[in-house]
Amino acid sequence: MILDYLKQLGWKKILLIIIFLAVCFALGYGIYYMFFRAEDSTVVNKDSNNFNNGLPSINNNQNSNNNNNSTPGSTATPSYEKIADLPLANGAKTPTLPFFKDAVVSPELNNAGNGLIFYNPEDNHFYTVLGSGEKILLSNKEFFGVQKVYFANDKNKAIIEYPDGNKILYDFSKNTQLTLSPSITEPSFDTNNRVAYKRVTEDSDDNWLTVSKIDGSETVLVEPIGDNGDMVQVNWSPTGEVVALYTEARGNSESEVYFIGLKGENFKSLTVAGTNFKGLWSPSGARLLYHVVAGANNYNPLLYIADAEGDTIGAHKYSLGLTTWVDKCVFATETILYCAVPKDLIEGAGLYPEAVDEQIQDLIYRLDLSTGLKELVAEPTDVNGANFNISRLYLSAKQDYLYFWNKLDEKIYALHIK
Repeated sequence: MILDYLKQLGWKKILLIIIFLAVCFALGYGIYYMFFRAEDSTVVNKDSNNFNNGLPSINNNQNSNNNNNSTPGSTATPSYEKIADLPLANGAKTPTLPFFKDAVVSPELNNAGNGLIFYNPEDNHFYTVLGSGEKILLSNKEFFGVQKVYFANDKNKAIIEYPDGNKILYDFSKNTQLTLSPSITEPSFDTNNRVAYKRVTEDSDDNWLTVSKIDGSETVLVEPIGDNGDMVQVNWSPTGEVVALYTEARGNSESEVYFIGLKGENFKSLTVAGTNFKGLWSPSGARLLYHVVAGANNYNPLLYIADAEGDTIGAHKYSLGLTTWVDKCVFATETILYCAVPKDLIEGAGLYPEAVDEQIQDLIYRLDLSTGLKELVAEPTDVNGANFNISRLYLSAKQDYLYFWNKLDEKIYALHIK
């Protein structure tokens, strides 16, 4: 009876029904396979060199905290001192690496220009750490509670300041020290074994801008400063002719900057459009990079450049159009400059910079003073994508790395730029 019914239905229709059922089965299995099948518990990492949070892993994951191949008892830690594998800065977010594991005090570029010299408060020692990661102990002596360090140009000597104001001069090449007067304030070394400083005492009549040999001999009282020490920036010019810069406000929107010479020279002054002046000499001393704060720029620091030598002082003065502090800049040549520039600054940050420390996110620019060209070098980040507030910027002798001191964690970092 079923056979008769199938004959009446026809073989073609039967074939179509079979095909339809087969297609339905295939689709059903496909849906099950894609959405309801249990996952394979074995995970294969096919891209171990991928970026963390979108940024390249500069350790190739060899020391990553996600490394599941560690043996019991071993600890996978990042290699803080290896910077050779850092990706090249490309005008966008670029990961950087701390090349020393601890926070440091008063870092400066070493003489060879291939690393930084500093005090480490974690173990009370002074070190030079090279870009390669090599760590060199400067002295076996421990220095407890150092607050600030002023290195001589040869980096073999330094004035070491303690929180109570006491200071010593230490010679790392000879392991000798000399106790200095607490009245010595903001010392600055020149290239001829001399040191300039503000002598600040309880008697304002005895406050002087002073120059002497590093050992304290041949002392010269250059200029009385009275109660105006805060208006004096001890800052040797590269030629050694200028010892300091003295700034006098002319109302709320203008200041006069005086160049104080060692021999009482009557240098021309520089008129600047703002207050809170601070300057940085070009390598030859022919020009002065400086910032001032003015209402026209929302009371934030604005960079300027001007001639600063002889009869041309104040000539060719113009704004660089960058809102940042001169402390965040470094000269590569007489005409090439690198600066860390905050993305955004709230109004008044130039008057109270410490109030915005946590908010600043710096970009790094390259400026060509001969052409006026400004180029974004990088937005430096750590390997987790966090930004930096850069206190100081340093350029390696080969100009292939920028080193910087991060204000937030006080560690030193390296950025590969060439």
